[in-house]
Amino acid sequence: MGVKKLNTYVNENIKFISKNWSINIKEYNRLRKNTNKPNSKNGSNKKNEGKNEGLSKSSSKKEGICLILDGNSFFYYLGFRTNWFIFDLFSLIKLLQKYLYQLLAINNLEKLVIIFDGMDTRMKLKTILERANDRVKAIKWYYNSILSSKDSKKRYFKTKKICPHPLIRETFTQYLFDAEQHFDKLEVRFSSFEADADIANIANRYNGYVISNDSDFFIYNVPGYICLDSIEFMKNEHDKSNYVIHYKLYKNQLLSNDLGIPKETLPIFATLCGNDYLSLMKYKKFSNQLSEYECHHEAAEKINVEHYKKIVNLILDLWKAVEERFKSSKTPPKKDKLQELIIKELFNRKEKENNNYLEKECQNRIMDSINEYNLKALHENKAKHLNKEIMKSYYTGKIYETLLNVLYINHYKCTQYFENINKESCWNISNELRKESYQLILQRNIKKKHENNREQNKEEKEEGKEEKKSDKVEVDDEHHDPINTKDKTNERKADHENESKNNKGEKNMKLDQSDTPPPNENDFIITEYLRKEDKILSEEVNVHVDSDKPLPYSVDKRFEIYLTSFKSNTKAIKALPYYLIPLALSIRYLLIKKIQLKLFINKKDGKKKQNSYSKFIKALGMEERTDEEKIDWERETPLNYYEFEALLASCISALTFSFLHKKVYETSNDNPRNKKKNEDQKKAMNQKEEEEEKEEEEKEKEKKKSNLKRKKSSKTLELSIKENLKANHLMESDNMHWLMIQHRSRTLFFKERWTSNDIEKDERHFENAVQLFSEFINILIMNSNFLQILRLTNDFREITAIHTMYHYVWDESFYKMVECYPIFKKPPNPNKKISMIFDHLYIIHENKGNTKNYYNYLEKVFNQTLNAILSLDKK
Repeated sequence: MGVKKLNTYVNENIKFISKNWSINIKEYNRLRKNTNKPNSKNGSNKKNEGKNEGLSKSSSKKEGICLILDGNSFFYYLGFRTNWFIFDLFSLIKLLQKYLYQLLAINNLEKLVIIFDGMDTRMKLKTILERANDRVKAIKWYYNSILSSKDSKKRYFKTKKICPHPLIRETFTQYLFDAEQHFDKLEVRFSSFEADADIANIANRYNGYVISNDSDFFIYNVPGYICLDSIEFMKNEHDKSNYVIHYKLYKNQLLSNDLGIPKETLPIFATLCGNDYLSLMKYKKFSNQLSEYECHHEAAEKINVEHYKKIVNLILDLWKAVEERFKSSKTPPKKDKLQELIIKELFNRKEKENNNYLEKECQNRIMDSINEYNLKALHENKAKHLNKEIMKSYYTGKIYETLLNVLYINHYKCTQYFENINKESCWNISNELRKESYQLILQRNIKKKHENNREQNKEEKEEGKEEKKSDKVEVDDEHHDPINTKDKTNERKADHENESKNNKGEKNMKLDQSDTPPPNENDFIITEYLRKEDKILSEEVNVHVDSDKPLPYSVDKRFEIYLTSFKSNTKAIKALPYYLIPLALSIRYLLIKKIQLKLFINKKDGKKKQNSYSKFIKALGMEERTDEEKIDWERETPLNYYEFEALLASCISALTFSFLHKKVYETSNDNPRNKKKNEDQKKAMNQKEEEEEKEEEEKEKEKKKSNLKRKKSSKTLELSIKENLKANHLMESDNMHWLMIQHRSRTLFFKERWTSNDIEKDERHFENAVQLFSEFINILIMNSNFLQILRLTNDFREITAIHTMYHYVWDESFYKMVECYPIFKKPPNPNKKISMIFDHLYIIHENKGNTKNYYNYLEKVFNQTLNAILSLDKK
């Protein structure tokens, strides 16, 4: 939620308790050199079964140190210590790994729980949109500062705001999920909604300290709160006297003492200060009452924030009034009832708003906020219309909250990340894919809808009983079911009309969808938030779902949908090793979209013979373009054939961390050293097959039938995703944490790093390259979304390992590749173009083998993927 200006106030006025944890040196070194492979006992089955569903259940307190870490805060904490242009994901993951090891090696650590935020709620939409517009401004400033840099050797550009694309956050969490399989003390969770209350609940359950940068934890009643920014991690691991983590501990009694109000009233104080639940400016009567409140308590005079001072005076007056009421009574109010009595007194004294609707809404917002701080579940935050299968997938990291927002709140955030803001939004490239993804996820959710009805009715009856006992004034403006809306009463509609008159001109953007139900239960309106020029605007997308056609049960049929959606359902694509398929799909889709938009620029051969791009364009029934005339370089983003090949080559270089790492190559059939060994194995296999065939010759009729079946079966298996995974499975590539231990880094290292001087060589090329890369990232985001929506991440561990798409992304490699466009245009040896470029740009880390053979291997993979992309065969 965030309490306005509270971080600043606390840091300036309250002295924290300085403490430290000692790091066990042996444990730290053991973690760094971990050689234990992940086991199923500590794997995904163990870590996720029911753990998120049981957040509110009581549990015995553990001995030892328990730390509850706010995952989102930790992500941004590390993000501000990372270079965001040119960004390298492995810098972030290595920093995460380093700090994770330190935390896990703390002496007497019992448990480290990392919790991430979940789905958005309607009350946060205004905040979300404000932050989204701030992102646009920050990226525009950042991009211009890079272009205008006068330091030709500069390669680190400080940003005002961290603006990662969704795949970075997903890779961050995936690494932690993978690390959890190695470490018993580590536990990773996803909250259903905003994680603050869950973090506080678990901290109380385990008597643990909360680690975050969220000002709300100054209010929550938890055993202790540690601000992330106050932590000093160990810097020099070679200095054994320095194996200590310093931190500053906060307990909420400190704020209570400073303000001079009872600890029980801190939730009221935080609410009246303003947060996501309560925007005081909307309720003018109450806002004016607070701003004009008389300050007469001496105890509050030292408070240097005027708004805080007035709120504290009000709370002290309310407290005094409650005490006066019970002065003559022999039984003064109990502490647990004090807050309730003060709230009633507040509502009695509060000036009423101009209409009933606003007044009811204001009181409910106040109660929602206080209940949140008191760790009471909110009526709104119950997503009953999301089926259990989807929620289970979410809790186990198989589908992310950005997609669940489509189901819960009917919106999708086209998250703004680094791009050339002067051009059209990079999200435009995926318009068609997004609409299809909404249809598919709604289809997946509707599949088990009727199975949930009976249980949902039971829960609704139980809620009805609880609500009758509650003193809360009922108004359901923000708590309606986002999919199954209900008609409002005439009185409610009248209140809405009054509100719109009173607040005319206050809203510049539609935050919520209409309360009018859709035409039927199979029609949906999804609101997208995306950039238009320099602002984030909303656009409605109409989606129709046939409830009689749920997602196919068959894995192969769902995989067919995946291929078809990216216009890549071909034999050549299916024949690629599974880890190259998402890459081929994404780059092929980008190419097709550019051809359709007449923004793909083919090479000028000067010959009548058509090249492979010409044939591909002709097969699509589109016109070929070989010049740059009539292109609006300010707004449009053309794709030259050499930029297309540079993008693919950069992805191949990125894969040298995992599937194409030199260690993998050394054990593969492509390594000449393994050739004789492989031939001997093949000969033995052939000999065995011949013996089997002789045995079958005795039964000719059965043999014919068997051969017929085998031919049909081989056709099917040749294109089956299951068989593909089996044939190309690499155990260690399934776990990112394990890869970080085994491979440590990419095989390829730059001979010369990118600097701002490279922009000066060709600024127009650079500006176009930035946007092309942003569009490619966007298609990768959608690729990941489809893998999640189609349950392919549930079906195969291998798909879970690649759905974050980190294997294919190396920003700097792409920008360096683009600089090599003269070689792409006129290579001295066309058959060795890619290996020449690789040799020009890179050196091989810990090179102990034949460099030429390894580069030839990478070129072979490049050509294999390119040929599959440009293939014209149909399934």
